[in-house]
Amino acid sequence: MATIKDVAERAGVSVATVSRMMNKPDVVKPQTVKKIQKAMKELNYYPDVMARALQTKRSGIIGLIVPRISYGLFARIADAVEDACCQHGFRLMICHSEYEEQREMDMVALLKANKVDGMLICSYVGDPEKYNALDLPIVAIDREMERIPSVTCDNVTGGALAAQELIAAGCRHPLIVTYPVPAYMPLHGRLAGFQKTIAEAQLTCSQVEIDTFRPQAARELADFLRAHPEVDGFFMNGDHMAAQLTQQTRAEGLPLLDQLPVVSFDGLDLSGFLDMTTIAQPIEDMGRYAVEILLQKIEGKAVPIRSTLEVKCIRRGSTSNRSNH
Repeated sequence: MATIKDVAERAGVSVATVSRMMNKPDVVKPQTVKKIQKAMKELNYYPDVMARALQTKRSGIIGLIVPRISYGLFARIADAVEDACCQHGFRLMICHSEYEEQREMDMVALLKANKVDGMLICSYVGDPEKYNALDLPIVAIDREMERIPSVTCDNVTGGALAAQELIAAGCRHPLIVTYPVPAYMPLHGRLAGFQKTIAEAQLTCSQVEIDTFRPQAARELADFLRAHPEVDGFFMNGDHMAAQLTQQTRAEGLPLLDQLPVVSFDGLDLSGFLDMTTIAQPIEDMGRYAVEILLQKIEGKAVPIRSTLEVKCIRRGSTSNRSNH
C-alpha cells in the first residue's frame, strides 16, 4: 500500500509539500498540485481522511444539494463543482431534493452529520433563515438568499437579450411560456428583463404558465394560441421546457414551436440538438466560482454577497431561419 512518502518521491517533492497540498492546496503552486495529484492517482493513494480531519479539524468534504441530478443544468453544475473541489484537494458529496423542502432539509442534516466543511446549495427552500441558522459556510448557486453569498447568471440581461432576438426576428407580440416556480427564484428576473425590453420597443407580449410534466401540456399551449392568434414568437423559460414542449406538440401533430421564432434559456446541449436559439448561462463558471467563494468562506475570508455572471445569446435556426430580415 502506497504511503505519503511514496507519493512525494513519485512527484519529486518533499513529504511536507504533499501534506500541505492535502491540507491547504491554495498555498501550493498549481503545477505542483497537479504533479502530486498525478502521483496519487498512479499509486492509488488515498489519504487517511479520519486522521486528516482530527489533525486539521476539517473533513475535506464539500456538500452540494441540487433539486435533481439528472436535470441538465444541475448535472453540469455538479460536474464543474466536482472538478473544482478535486483541484483544491476536496471531495464532494452530492444530494438531490426532488424540489421538496423537507427532503432538502433532510439532506442538510445528512451533510452536517458527515462533517462537511461547507455546502453549496441550489435551494428550493423558501425561508432562508433555515440556512442562516446553520453554523456552516454556505454559498447558493442559481438562487439569491438573504445574508448568504450567491452565484447566479445575469437573468435580467438574459431576458432582454431574448426579447431583442425575437424583435430582430420580426416578432411584435411574443409569448412567454413559463412553468410554476416559487416567486423567490431569481429566474423571474429573466421574465422581467424580457417584458421591460418589449415594452421599451412599444410592443406587447403575453404570458402563459404550463406544467410540461402534465400530459395535456401541448393541448394547453394549442388552446392558448387559438385564443390569442396575435402571438408570433416564443420565449421559453428554460431549454428543458422548450425540448419537452417541442416533443409533445410534434407528437400531437401540432408542431407549434417549429413554425414561429423561438428563444429559450440556459444553454444546454439539447437546445443545440433542436437548432434552437438560447440565452446561455455560464454554467461551468458558476459552479467553479461558487467553489472558490465557499473555500474562501471556510478560511474565514470576506467574500462578495452577490456574484452575477454574464450570459450570451447563441443564435440558431429557430430565429435566424424564421426572421423577417
